[in-house]
Amino acid sequence: DKVENRRAFVRAMNREELASFFAGAHRAASGWIPPGLVGYSANLGLPGEGSAPAKFPSGSLVIRFSGSDTWNLVFQAMQRSMLEKLQVKSKLEPLEGRDFQKLLAQLAGPSRPRLETLPHLLLLGWVADYPDPHSFMNLFTSASENNYMRWKSPAYDQLVEAAVSTQDESVRKRYYAEAQKLLLEDEAVIMPLSISSHQALVRSNLRGVHLNVLDKWYFQNVEFSDDSWSGFGRKILLRIHKRGDAPGSS
Repeated sequence: DKVENRRAFVRAMNREELASFFAGAHRAASGWIPPGLVGYSANLGLPGEGSAPAKFPSGSLVIRFSGSDTWNLVFQAMQRSMLEKLQVKSKLEPLEGRDFQKLLAQLAGPSRPRLETLPHLLLLGWVADYPDPHSFMNLFTSASENNYMRWKSPAYDQLVEAAVSTQDESVRKRYYAEAQKLLLEDEAVIMPLSISSHQALVRSNLRGVHLNVLDKWYFQNVEFSDDSWSGFGRKILLRIHKRGDAPGSS
């Protein structure tokens, strides 16, 4: 609950090391808006440059998360960094997926638990609902149901509202840069940890394949550069191409 402690924690974390446990499936993140969207910048966020002055409470900090064994390794590394750089002990509390969802429901519900009963550190992930930075930045506004941290900032709310109210991308970029600086540096509300990578194996003569931030596949512009591939799969692809269908459409 103290900004100097949050900033010290972020500075003590080597995010490149933490993302490396996923062997290429994740890459370290510093900003909150991911690549490919307006407002992305590799120069935002506090750098992991070692320890910083802070006075943490006595006892162990609780890290609560749900995920694979790999995430367990990530947080064990985080434990070591906290102890070595901040002289702070921490306790890992892995939860089954159902129990973790119950915890989030409690945090978002009308009768929220008292502040002193909350986990000190919580692992969360987000996939955009639509390909726009507002899907990310809106999460931490005062009215957001997904703002589990209970952090409120009228200045942040105004910046996010101003950004979504204009179509000028240069103006949006400036507003989002200010809002991310407030969220990630000045207040250190969250520490972006990593971004999952999209990977695909594509034939060399297949043209028009593009990955996107939602990891959705659209086939209307996909075509083969020659007729060397034949068979049922080609017929299906050509039929989709002619109809202009996207995956999941009916």
